[in-house]
Amino acid sequence: MNDLPPDLMELFIRAGWKPGRRVEPAIVPPPGHPAVELLQSFSGLRIGESKSGIECAAGDVAFTSKASTTPEIRAIERLSGERLVAIARTHQDYAILYIGDSGRCFGACDLMEAPWLDGETFVDAIRSIITGRCVRPILLPGQESATVYGYAYKAGDPRLYDVSGGRS
Repeated sequence: MNDLPPDLMELFIRAGWKPGRRVEPAIVPPPGHPAVELLQSFSGLRIGESKSGIECAAGDVAFTSKASTTPEIRAIERLSGERLVAIARTHQDYAILYIGDSGRCFGACDLMEAPWLDGETFVDAIRSIITGRCVRPILLPGQESATVYGYAYKAGDPRLYDVSGGRS
């Protein structure tokens, strides 16, 4: 995982990462999935911290494959046609970060009414979480509205993310 931008590489190095680091994740992702390299490089590391962020609370990211798949994430898998694999627990273990075959990163937790897009790429997702950028909620089939981090979203809201076709 040597393609991290310098600012993130510094953050990962401070957490104990070094180029070429390889650990065996607790749960091994499917061969060829983007989660394989990420978990081999970062499992056991924690970056970021909970504090005020740019648009919302910034959070930490604790890399682990030990996280269950929620019904919302299974729905995103069906809608997107890609396999999502848990790679981290975020925001002091309140949420789970997943990465898909495409590299898009999604989040979910029991406290929110809808799952969300953390970033189109791993780097985007990590930056979003550690700096406190607002996520893009995803309304699932049958949902007309949802409240995420105190913001109300209704079908057709341009801030929503359409998982099957990109931006709504």
